[in-house]
Amino acid sequence: REFYHRDNELQDHKVVILSSSPEPSTALAALLSVPFYEAHVTYLHGSPLNASDLVRAKAATATAIFLTVDQLAAAANREDSSVILKAIALSEYVPHVRVYTQTLHRRNIGHMAAAGADVILCVDEIKMGLLAQSCLAPGLCTLITNLVRSYSDVGGTAGWTHEYTYGISQEVYVEVAAPRLSGLTFAAAAAAIYAELSAITFAVFVYVRGQPQVWLNPGHDYVIAAGDRLFII
Repeated sequence: REFYHRDNELQDHKVVILSSSPEPSTALAALLSVPFYEAHVTYLHGSPLNASDLVRAKAATATAIFLTVDQLAAAANREDSSVILKAIALSEYVPHVRVYTQTLHRRNIGHMAAAGADVILCVDEIKMGLLAQSCLAPGLCTLITNLVRSYSDVGGTAGWTHEYTYGISQEVYVEVAAPRLSGLTFAAAAAAIYAELSAITFAVFVYVRGQPQVWLNPGHDYVIAAGDRLFII
């Protein structure tokens, strides 16, 4: 539902779910019975470790591949190892396709990167980090969750409900800086974007010694360059 939310403009994309389970769960089966999802989502029984299954899923023509973990797995290391093996198989079969993976333990991030994963999301690291920061700033976990999800048709028109529904309608987007922003400091570019679009620019994606980093509000210390990606609410 998040993938096909109208705000994301991905309605023309097709999704293939390749799962080791012969049949989808009850909840997923109910979702796939909806005409829109029935036309856009295909469920296949198979494994990324099997070349014939990757052919059936047309992995070679994919825009991106996502490897997810079972967050309730009893043996977290075994679950991470399974995903690492799949990442290795994909890096061999479709080296041109970006692979996004999850890992349960932070200590396995290096192994996942060595396996060829392009983007790695550590579930444990994010979960513990949000919990820790929420102790210092109560409500932060809810704020972050609302910002990274798409909402529509939310009610509430009076008092605090109006403020809350207005808040959850805000979302984070990553956009390439317009050419006319090149040469401006981050602070000046953020002010210009807010004046024209009422959008808040709070970070920029940069490379430092070849390593990707996200700089939060660098102010006047950073000058926008052509092709910079800005994080905007």
